[in-house]
Amino acid sequence: MAGGDVADDTTGGVRAAAAGAIAAAEPSPRSWSVGLCMSRPDLRPRIRPRDARTVRSRVEQRADELGLRCASLRALQAVLTLLLDHNVIRDTRARLHHVALRFPAGTRLVTTTTLGRLLAKLDRAGLIVYRPAQGRSRFAGIAIHPDFLGGVSELQRGENGRVIADSSAEIVTFYDPRLLIGDLSPTTPKSPPADRPADGPLTTRPTEVNVDPKSVHEVLAAIPACYRQVPGRVLGALAKEITSFLARGWLPAQITEILSATLPKTEVARPLQLARWRLRQNMIGSGPRLAPLQRRWEADQSALERTRHTSQLDATYRQVLGQIGSTLAQRVTAINPLVAPGVSSTEHRHRHVVSAARIARRQYPGWPLDAAVNAWCAEQELTAAPNVTASPSQDNWTIADLLEMTPAGRCVQCGSIDAAVREELPLPTPVCDQCWEGADDLRHDATGAPASRSRGTDHRWEAC
Repeated sequence: MAGGDVADDTTGGVRAAAAGAIAAAEPSPRSWSVGLCMSRPDLRPRIRPRDARTVRSRVEQRADELGLRCASLRALQAVLTLLLDHNVIRDTRARLHHVALRFPAGTRLVTTTTLGRLLAKLDRAGLIVYRPAQGRSRFAGIAIHPDFLGGVSELQRGENGRVIADSSAEIVTFYDPRLLIGDLSPTTPKSPPADRPADGPLTTRPTEVNVDPKSVHEVLAAIPACYRQVPGRVLGALAKEITSFLARGWLPAQITEILSATLPKTEVARPLQLARWRLRQNMIGSGPRLAPLQRRWEADQSALERTRHTSQLDATYRQVLGQIGSTLAQRVTAINPLVAPGVSSTEHRHRHVVSAARIARRQYPGWPLDAAVNAWCAEQELTAAPNVTASPSQDNWTIADLLEMTPAGRCVQCGSIDAAVREELPLPTPVCDQCWEGADDLRHDATGAPASRSRGTDHRWEAC
């Protein structure tokens, strides 16, 4: 990514000095280790975890004061994850895809150009210091703004590259690193079996169930002899195929029934291919053992998402209510008092108040929230004011008014209520006499055929 936005001169010399410090760390492509551990240039200066949490809270508080939202907020969260989750405050070897990979889950992907603009915007806002990469195969520099680093110092490293938590103390090695393979580590978490009853929702959607080896032998003993009278390698592949379908929740009796269906009259040349085709064509999806577990997991996840959404909505509603007051909230609710089916009155009120606050903040940027919501309510009340003289009241409706409001029975061309159903059309359709005669005349002008036989002998037509 070449070029970048230059910080304004009015932002002060602090950010310029920090940007200069990052730029000074790159006099040449091979001198990235300036300011780092000289014996281990791949190591970055780190800070204490509690200092990282303090810096994160300071940056997030400042971003909240600036009203940062949408893509800029997501980019800031990605930068904080990239730096502070690893207890570092600057990275002079960053690439834009490193930041893009740390966007919050569910965020829409952005291009590198857009991401560079977002980082430059955060730099102008005084949240980070960003130096874009200039030239091919060069790195960008990203750092936390020095304004948030008060009382935070980077930890020093020893000759072997280890962090020195206390310069006056000697580093003590508690254990030697060793290679752990598979489940040798006692701390490796093991996933629970899918068919185990769980009190809470499982962390992942179950995709298989436990298979009893006796079930495989039961199926092999019950299927026709043409499947069993094969070499051992083919029989092992068939047993593996049966095991996979048993793991997907299908019952041994169902697999036996599929494989024991009517066989070809000729000799089966490739029993394994026949068994695979029959199982894959007739056993699609999850079986009766696995499907209930998946439905239960999906129901638990849906309930969890609903609870999370309700909690977030309640928290946002309380925050908005503290800024606009209960009187204005009741005024917002009165604009649309109809409650949708399946929604409680409390959730309806919370939804409309939060939605009105978001719309008002977007339509009236820079206004106080209560003033913006008040202006939005006035606009909605003015727009929704009923016009009492536009239509007669319900007590004064006539038969003509009722017929005119009836959607069916009117002419499809002009909307007249004096329409007759024309059976001559492919579909019986109401058309009034005037439109029907007009269509007759139009057909007469276009084709040269007589418009109607009932017009008498005076309307004759002679072909040229």
